[in-house]
Amino acid sequence: MPRILGRTKDHRTHLLKNLSCSMILAERLKTTEAKAKEMRCTLEQWITLAKRIISTQGATQLNLRRQLLGEVQDQTVIKKLITDVAKRTQNRPSGYIRILKLGRRLGDAAPRVLVEFVDKPTPVKEKPKIIKKASAETKKA
Repeated sequence: MPRILGRTKDHRTHLLKNLSCSMILAERLKTTEAKAKEMRCTLEQWITLAKRIISTQGATQLNLRRQLLGEVQDQTVIKKLITDVAKRTQNRPSGYIRILKLGRRLGDAAPRVLVEFVDKPTPVKEKPKIIKKASAETKKA
């Protein structure tokens, strides 16, 4: 049984779609625990559909892409979902999202969580340059 989240059905549907789109674009998100657990269902369905788009060809691929467009309705999110997120999670059957607890929110003490992809891209870090100090011999010369 889905969580109500104190909203009407239409408001709840739009909330979960907007949270899922923000999660795809930003790769990580801070929200309440109940919203995160509900968003996980929506987002995992979208990622599974995007993985099926990658693995099929022809008219089936077009049909699946139109199905995803009916759900998401944002071309930039669909493009990132298919080209980036679905390719990273290609070898994972499910469980694409990690939910980490952050503690309680000030004000209403709602449990906050950090939501991120399990297979997140690893940023390339440059090695810090080591500056050697001039030796005493070079200073005298």
